[in-house]
Amino acid sequence: MESAVEMLTSKLRSAKHPVVIVDCLVHRFGATDAARRLLEHLRAPTVSTPMGKSIVEEGKKYYLGIYNGQVSYPGVIKAVETDSDLVIDLGSLPSDSNTGGHSRKINDDKYILVGTDFVRDATQVFSNVNIVDFLTRLREVMEQSPMQQFEYPSLPAITDPDP
Repeated sequence: MESAVEMLTSKLRSAKHPVVIVDCLVHRFGATDAARRLLEHLRAPTVSTPMGKSIVEEGKKYYLGIYNGQVSYPGVIKAVETDSDLVIDLGSLPSDSNTGGHSRKINDDKYILVGTDFVRDATQVFSNVNIVDFLTRLREVMEQSPMQQFEYPSLPAITDPDP
């Protein structure tokens, strides 16, 4: 687990525009509190999936909205797929209804998946890594030295098609 924590810590420290995706397996595997504590410390731009809705407190400044692949709000798509330099996907359940019909377009080189019992980036898989333990340890390590402030993307205004 420590190697996975070191890998993600290093990538977070060098990232300028990270985005965190929070999905339903965070809740199903008892990691909601650990994820919320980590997000509060990181304050990185964060989205949830349709099935992960309500795990992230939606009134938080760092919360951007729902990410559901190509059927997402355009500003959210741009923040996740184009403008980010690191995407951390927590507890992903890649079903068709949760990924916009599998229409996500995230470059593998900037994508890290924190599964329920593993962590994976483009080049390596760390096995036997419990999601609760990992998120807790990552927060502990990150708290030992301050993180930089991340910029939040500006999202286009929502207009009512029927004013």
